[in-house]
Amino acid sequence: MFENQALSPSQVASRLQVSEGKVLRWLSAGQLRGLKVGNEWRTSTQSLAAFLEARANRPAPKPAGSGAQGQLYAFTRRERA
Repeated sequence: MFENQALSPSQVASRLQVSEGKVLRWLSAGQLRGLKVGNEWRTSTQSLAAFLEARANRPAPKPAGSGAQGQLYAFTRRERA
C-alpha cells in the first residue's frame, strides 16, 4: 500500500501521463480532491487513488429482466397491475 504523500499537479500529470493543465482543471472543478497552499495546488496519493477508482471501467449494467433482481422487479410490477 502507498504511503499518503502530497503531490503537485506536475507530479500527478507525470504519473497519469496527462498534461498539467488537465490536472489543474480537475482540481479547479472539484473532480480531483485537492488543497490550495498559497497559489499552488496539492493533492494526496489517497485522493488520487479515489479519483482513479471512481473513473475505472465498470461492467455494463444488465438489462432489466435479467437476473434475480430483474425477475423480482417484473414480478412486483405484475402484482400491482
